[in-house]
Amino acid sequence: KSGQFEDIELAKFETILNHGLPCLSAPMSFQSKNPSLLITFDDGHKSDIEIVLPLLLERNATASFFIVPDFIGDEGFLSWNDVKNLSNAGMDIGSHSLSHVDFRTIDNNQIFSDLVESKKILEDKIGKPVVSFSFPYGFVPRKGGKLASDSGYCYVFGSKHGVVTRRNNSAEI
Repeated sequence: KSGQFEDIELAKFETILNHGLPCLSAPMSFQSKNPSLLITFDDGHKSDIEIVLPLLLERNATASFFIVPDFIGDEGFLSWNDVKNLSNAGMDIGSHSLSHVDFRTIDNNQIFSDLVESKKILEDKIGKPVVSFSFPYGFVPRKGGKLASDSGYCYVFGSKHGVVTRRNNSAEI
């Protein structure tokens, strides 16, 4: 349990988990009336099940995991069984697009199709509604939020890698 996974060092992630506020997935965080930390992971790396999930469960914490269906089963990525295990452990499974294409490079019809198809695949695999979406590369194209909402997503994210605080949250959507 040392080193780095995804975009954050393990020690920094553990510091966040031990911060004192509840760590919650997107649906739980937005529904809570109390302050909380919203924790998200993109792409579906194997470290999500091997490192992250045990740490979250130790602390009764939840997080949102944004999965790319086309990555499932690739080396270093989750299997469908891993995704189901995350979901069954109370984690929010969201879409991170079908194949991680940069949505700024495709037209709105292709974006809408990707949003709908990735949502359907994930829902079929986990047997639960998928309500969260995170745009690949963090960039939200013009009308992207509306297209995601029209596709049935309730929680839609761009991203800034690492730890986002009030001080360094300069991402404009």
